[in-house]
Amino acid sequence: MLTSTAPKPPVRKLALYMLCRLETTGAFVDQLIASITAARGLSSQARAFLRELTYGVLRWRNRLDWLLAHYSDRPLETLTPEVRNLLRLGAYQLCMMDRMPSYAAVSETVGLAKQVGHVGIAAFVNAVLRSLERKRASLALPRPDDDLISHLTITQSHPYWLVERWLARHGPQHTTAICHANNSLPPLVVRANRLRTTSEGLMDALSAEGCQVERCRFAPDGVLLLSHPPLDRLRCYVEGRFTVQDEAAILCGYLLDPQPGERLLDACAAPGGKATHAVEVMGDTGEVVCLEQSRPRLGLVAENGRRLHLGSLQCRVGDARTVKFDQPFDRILVDAPCSGLGVLRRHPDAKWRKGPELIKTMAGQQIAILHHVSRFLKPGGTLVYVTCSTEPEENQQVIQTFLTAHPEYQVVTAAEYLPSAARIFAEAGGWFQTWPGPEDLDGFFGARLRRRA
Repeated sequence: MLTSTAPKPPVRKLALYMLCRLETTGAFVDQLIASITAARGLSSQARAFLRELTYGVLRWRNRLDWLLAHYSDRPLETLTPEVRNLLRLGAYQLCMMDRMPSYAAVSETVGLAKQVGHVGIAAFVNAVLRSLERKRASLALPRPDDDLISHLTITQSHPYWLVERWLARHGPQHTTAICHANNSLPPLVVRANRLRTTSEGLMDALSAEGCQVERCRFAPDGVLLLSHPPLDRLRCYVEGRFTVQDEAAILCGYLLDPQPGERLLDACAAPGGKATHAVEVMGDTGEVVCLEQSRPRLGLVAENGRRLHLGSLQCRVGDARTVKFDQPFDRILVDAPCSGLGVLRRHPDAKWRKGPELIKTMAGQQIAILHHVSRFLKPGGTLVYVTCSTEPEENQQVIQTFLTAHPEYQVVTAAEYLPSAARIFAEAGGWFQTWPGPEDLDGFFGARLRRRA
């Protein structure tokens, strides 16, 4: 359960606006929050409450809808997005925020309903939330012994198709762990810039700036921030001593193992975490070409490179399925566009935007990228394929399809390149795979391939 004290509106009104936008336009929650907080100049307390409300409703939407359906005389799907999300906001504050008084959760939501709607809407919202407040303790959630899919779909708030898919492949225990992890707050991990500090030096510097830090368990360059001031106010950040990157993503960077002076391609580079890691490992020598279709997203790569004081990055706009290069590369990284089902705890809105058809679509794009960029790798060179997906159609099956079409490539065992503590994530086929779960990592897949000389 999340806890919070409640700053005054307009935070709730902003949360309602964002939830309706997300539902009706397909916008992305992280982009919306960033633009709104910047435009409104919200305080750190208001920003935190806005994130808690918005992300909380998105994480627990199925569970909230199931609770509300018992006390609404109108099916939720027949309501307008505004009324539906008013009810979700109220139910989230009532049922999921331990330190939010019940009277405040109801009265503030009803007050917001009066601001954005007519008196009938406010009366309806008040009636539903009052009933939920009085009777929720006696309402039993679905039991796993009766119907495990329904139990996880509702209690852990995941789409039915995804729970069904994971249960068929992983079984109850692993699926439950994944669902639980997806509803947890992700840790904040930063990667030390090797050119400007060490992980030990970074920990000391962050501690001196008021951060509470721990060493990461698996990635030697990673530091876990348990508490911290706003990152952009830290001298360590401004001076380019670190970049934000999940520990599993840092581990993917070790698979590439770039060497000083080499020529490297990051075929899907934005926002630049793995490309900047490669430059740091290479000692900022050689050449790292960062390819990205979107010019604004490529701008993020360049911006990160400048802040980290890296000189070897070269940014190029282009499609990894069609781009041409005049010179071959020693190493190529394909951090492929994917379903993102391994990072749902960071993007809870994705649970409700994505369906099973996306997996097949992404697999087609991934294979096309691999087929094309592999043409530009030197004989004896290394190709690393990475996704933040948990699904074999985007991971192992993509690699197998590629190897069938390209017998000049072979898998190199990932364990040889991972830090010793991370070798538990090396699988029998030579792959690297992390899962959302007890290790508190995002779900990533990685495969290292070598082109025969």
